[in-house]
Amino acid sequence: MTVTIGFFDNEEGVLDAAKRLKEGCTRASSVRLLVQNAESAPILAAQSDIPVEEVYSIRDARGYGTADDAPLGVAPFTAGGYAGANTVAGTGSPGVVVGVGAFGSTKGPDTDEVLEDIGIPDKHARSCGDAIDNGQYLLVAEGDLGLETADWMRQAGAWKTLQ
Repeated sequence: MTVTIGFFDNEEGVLDAAKRLKEGCTRASSVRLLVQNAESAPILAAQSDIPVEEVYSIRDARGYGTADDAPLGVAPFTAGGYAGANTVAGTGSPGVVVGVGAFGSTKGPDTDEVLEDIGIPDKHARSCGDAIDNGQYLLVAEGDLGLETADWMRQAGAWKTLQ
C-alpha cells in the first residue's frame, strides 16, 4: 500500500485535488483530509464527501496539557510554615498547599505522534506535523497508487507532495 500526501495552503486547492482523485484514481482505498481543527478549515469541514480529521482535537482528546493538572500531593500549611504531626510551626490561618505537575512533563502527545497514530508514515510525521502546526491542509490518499496521484495533487495546487 502506498501513501501519498499533498500539502496545501488553501482549502479550494484541497477540494480540487480531492475531486481529481475521486474521479481519476480508482485504486485509492481511502482519501482523507487532515486539518488543525474545524475552525481553521470551515470549507473543508462543511463538505461531507471526504472524511476530515481534526488533528488538534485528536491530540487534545488524548490528554494534551492535562499532565500538569494532576495533583501530586496536599500538605497542611499555615502562614508561618508547614504543619507537622500535631504541632503547627508559625502563626496565622491554616490552609493547604497543593502540589501539581508531572515531574517535568508539560504536555501530552505532540502533533507528530498523533499523525503517526492515525496512519501517517513515521518518516513523514515530522514534516506533516510542522505543516499542520503552521495551519496548512493535508490531503492523504492511500492504496495501490502510482506517481500520477502526486501529479494530480500538484496540478490542484499542492506545494509539496510525499510518497
